[in-house]
Amino acid sequence: MKTGTVAIKESFLYGWEAFVRNFFFFLSFFAIFLFPMLLLGVYSKNWNEGSLLYNVAMLFGSLLRIVSAMALLSLCLHIFDNGRASIDAFKHMLRRFVPYFIVTTLYGMMLGLGLMLFVVPGLYLGVIFQFAPFLVLDKGMGPIQALKESLSLTKQVRWELFFFDVLVVLANLGGSLLFGVGVLITVPVTFLAITYVYRGLLNSSGA
Repeated sequence: MKTGTVAIKESFLYGWEAFVRNFFFFLSFFAIFLFPMLLLGVYSKNWNEGSLLYNVAMLFGSLLRIVSAMALLSLCLHIFDNGRASIDAFKHMLRRFVPYFIVTTLYGMMLGLGLMLFVVPGLYLGVIFQFAPFLVLDKGMGPIQALKESLSLTKQVRWELFFFDVLVVLANLGGSLLFGVGVLITVPVTFLAITYVYRGLLNSSGA
């Protein structure tokens, strides 16, 4: 692994190899999280918008999306450390849910506000704070500490990270064009690639 830089080619190669090696675990993962979301999408069409049942369903759907993203990050970190996926990847999720929720909410707000301010500030904030959720799950940091550490990790490689993030977005857009099925491949591959980059920067920082 290259450290202190964004190893773009190596990260995507690692992402693909790790995905293939853990294919059936990822298949089970998506089945568990996507099936309830699909059911909600189908049944919510029959409920009156604004009704109690509809609002509860939307709240549950939002919570499920947060948990699924958190679980996917935890799984990618576990695979990086152990080579193989296992349910042990999720053992710290419960006690880290609140700081994770807070940091992703803050990150989302900053990103959204920045994009409203002529786009460029949003892109900048998206790059410099993108590893904050990883740091909460990986190192058990609080939300503010994680944001500060992400700022430090990305300090010397922001243009490289921007280019890398563009490739991640393009890969997932390409996956979505394949009737949406392609994202079942591109999402885990890109999450694994981001994990590879994160750990490379973390190792080089000595954290």
